[in-house]
Amino acid sequence: MPKHGFLTPKAIGNRIKAKGLCKLRWYCEMCVKQCRDENGFKCHQTSEGHLRQMRIFAENPEAVMKQYSEDFEKEFLDVLSRRHGTKRVRASLVYNEFIAHKTHTHMNSTHWETLTSFVLYLGKMKKAVVDETEKGWYIQWVDRDPRLLAMQEAAARREKSDLDDEEKQARAIEKQIQAAKARDDGRADTDAAAAGPTELRREEGQTSLRIGLKSRAQTFVPGGGSGSDLTTAAGNLVAANGGGGGSSGSGSGGLLKRPKLSGAFGEGGAAAAAAAAAAGPLKGKGKGAKRSMMEVMMEQERAKKKAKEEEEERAAAAAEVKAKGSSRKDYWLRQGIVVKVMNKRVGGGKYYKKKARLRKVVERYVGEVKMIDSGDRLRVDQDDLETVIPAVGGEVVVVNGRCRGERATLLSLDTEAFSASVRITSDGPDLGTVLDKVEYEDICKAVPVSEA
Repeated sequence: MPKHGFLTPKAIGNRIKAKGLCKLRWYCEMCVKQCRDENGFKCHQTSEGHLRQMRIFAENPEAVMKQYSEDFEKEFLDVLSRRHGTKRVRASLVYNEFIAHKTHTHMNSTHWETLTSFVLYLGKMKKAVVDETEKGWYIQWVDRDPRLLAMQEAAARREKSDLDDEEKQARAIEKQIQAAKARDDGRADTDAAAAGPTELRREEGQTSLRIGLKSRAQTFVPGGGSGSDLTTAAGNLVAANGGGGGSSGSGSGGLLKRPKLSGAFGEGGAAAAAAAAAAGPLKGKGKGAKRSMMEVMMEQERAKKKAKEEEEERAAAAAEVKAKGSSRKDYWLRQGIVVKVMNKRVGGGKYYKKKARLRKVVERYVGEVKMIDSGDRLRVDQDDLETVIPAVGGEVVVVNGRCRGERATLLSLDTEAFSASVRITSDGPDLGTVLDKVEYEDICKAVPVSEA
């Protein structure tokens, strides 16, 4: 019987121990092998299988790390999308759920050294919405499902069709309002002409017209005699218009008759005055005149039309800016800039956080740099490099986004938002253009022209 058979207590104990999690430093990513102690890991490193895997890694290390990075990203996004969907959640919580699986891809075998750098990468590639708070980084998955995108596009088309129908209806209402306004203006002109003033003439033999406006009550005096001022004024009015002889107090009973107004307004003057009074004041004429419902509706339609025109102008301006300056790429290396090495594995950590001049770009993503301190020449991937921000007033190069490739002067820095403001200095149509809120990673310190 073998020393350690499948059903021996030793073999069973080993399988039970292998089910739990062990220390990460005793785990071999290339061989997918977890050792329980330092001695076991040392023995594994001298095994033939491990040495064969390391020779494969040495032949093309970038391809192996790229594969591990892709696997890590895919598995992380799977956990995020399946467990949390599109909800906003802490990145550390998702990471703890991800590493709970024993066979997960470890972060130390990828391009990212920290969870923060990986979260920033997801936000940069627009695969998730990320934001930083006092409690740490929060992440929200962006659903790129083709069926969902198709549904969103269909909803957008329906909304646009509804807006077109509303616009047509608004135009029809505007035409009706204009027609009603034209009819009201013509009717108002006709009423004004009919109720216009007439010339006041006094015929021969007529005495002066005097009307008392005192508010004293009328007094009835039987048999004649003196009455109130209002009665006297009425009698004078009758006498002035030739309405019969005698005074206001003559007669046996003596009730006054209503005088006939004919001289002051002419024939039909009373009817014209009554029509003018019924028509009321002209609409819209005068400072204190009340506005009609039609005028209120017209004012509201004009306000809506003006707001819609302003919205269209803003959308056109935004589209113009996007068409003109949206040139973001996933590569940013450019000859003639100063960069910083941010990978401890480059040169065994010798060049970590050291500055270098970028001399040449190879296949967009790899740059040949010359270290400023030692003068060594290296070939480094762009993921291992970082842009350098000079002091205010220094010269920079726009390496990504709008005005890509143009030289500019650094005007100001916003350390809280990690952005800057620059002014383009290169000759061309964008000369003198000021770019605000430019991210640090979109600009880089420029090598002086004399040293380039």
